[in-house]
Amino acid sequence: RRPMYSTWVGDGGERASGYYPPSGGEWNWEAIKKHCGFIVQFHSCDDCLVPVAEGRTVAEALGSEYQELDGHSHFFEPFEEIVEALRAKAQS
Repeated sequence: RRPMYSTWVGDGGERASGYYPPSGGEWNWEAIKKHCGFIVQFHSCDDCLVPVAEGRTVAEALGSEYQELDGHSHFFEPFEEIVEALRAKAQS
């Protein structure tokens, strides 16, 4: 599982965590898209950990179905929009 941001956002533990390609550089967006049937991405405008600009960057790179929501912070609690998205995908 990888985080949904594309750049190092300043946390010293991030690089050591292995979240980024070992050699540095950008994600291989085409490889990620190739291995996914679909990508639905949510970002909360008040996310306390990942800036909304990162969510937008990832959405553009992946061509994901992107939704910005208000009031969900870092999605620490379940939210209805994800259930609705999964239902829609299951019915398509």
